[in-house]
Amino acid sequence: MPCPYDRDVDTWSPPSIFLEYGEQFGGLKLLIGVVSDTHGFYDPRVPPLLDGVEHILHAGDIGTGRIIEQLSEIAPVTAVRGNNDREGPESQFPDMEIVDLGGCRIYLTHIVKVPKEGDDAGLSTYLDARSDVVVFGHSHMALL
Repeated sequence: MPCPYDRDVDTWSPPSIFLEYGEQFGGLKLLIGVVSDTHGFYDPRVPPLLDGVEHILHAGDIGTGRIIEQLSEIAPVTAVRGNNDREGPESQFPDMEIVDLGGCRIYLTHIVKVPKEGDDAGLSTYLDARSDVVVFGHSHMALL
């Protein structure tokens, strides 16, 4: 589902900006904010959208500036670098992280070739990591 970035924050609440997991993973219910492809721009619509999250995942292309520091004022952040994060402190983030939050194992990266149905080889990276969820950026589209 494409993410309509131009909508007003007061009326825009896409289901894909939050991942909410609980009993189905045998863990605690935890509200997780997902951000990607900020490219150095801290959108003023972000803080109200992430109000109440307990953790934030940034899926790369952070860009220069204080993006991670600003997000950290809202909640703890786990971030990966994207293909445009080639210099500065942003280049020091890993390409991939596996994060266990609320009993859910999350594979966080920037670029993913989305496997087609039945493509077990395309899923092997995520299955081998025992991931429950894969969070990625790069496409500039929110998908659930």
